[in-house]
Amino acid sequence: SLVNKNIIAIGPSGSGKSFTFNFFITQFISQGNEIVILDVGGSYRNLFDINPFGVYKDYGVNSKFEFNPFLIPQNERGEYLLTQDKVVFLLSLINILWKDPKDPANNRLTKEEESVLSSFLNQYFTAINNKVLLEKPRLDRFTAFVQHEIQATIKAPGSNPELERDLKFFAYESFFLVIKKFISGPYSGALNSDENENIAINRLICFDLNGVKSDPILYPI
Repeated sequence: SLVNKNIIAIGPSGSGKSFTFNFFITQFISQGNEIVILDVGGSYRNLFDINPFGVYKDYGVNSKFEFNPFLIPQNERGEYLLTQDKVVFLLSLINILWKDPKDPANNRLTKEEESVLSSFLNQYFTAINNKVLLEKPRLDRFTAFVQHEIQATIKAPGSNPELERDLKFFAYESFFLVIKKFISGPYSGALNSDENENIAINRLICFDLNGVKSDPILYPI
């Protein structure tokens, strides 16, 4: 058997792509598999009419789009497990939030910025795990932590020579300005939820993003 089983359906509108995948999904469910669907436009809504155990999340105009990507898994001692995969994921998220995809000269984090932010992420989760910070990790709290560390270093030259050196490669004023709309602005609730919904309890769940596809900020996130 194959280690990876990938399926792609290509065809014009109305050619039966959704019908085909509805068939596959129905077969997978009957075999006891757990299914998570990401959709735009309601192609799988009817599937949930015949599967009462399924949960359909329709992010429409009046629904809340709230997550906490910083709320990563914990071990038995309650320590957050910041693996390298999680660091890469959070760096990718910050890249989407901060950088302008339409600007070829500034559409992704530089290697230097990745290095600085990786260091801040490790310091932040270490401070929480060591009870230096008594809080659940969130984007707004991580940003406040970064701001505090930078301000302390600027106010006391020589106190943190390594960070002083790194800040030469980190446009922190731009970072704080752009991230602000996700901290206290119109999108402050999108990524700062105190809890994440436990989707593991559902055998079938669909996130329909049709309601945010026209939002140039939320849809890429």
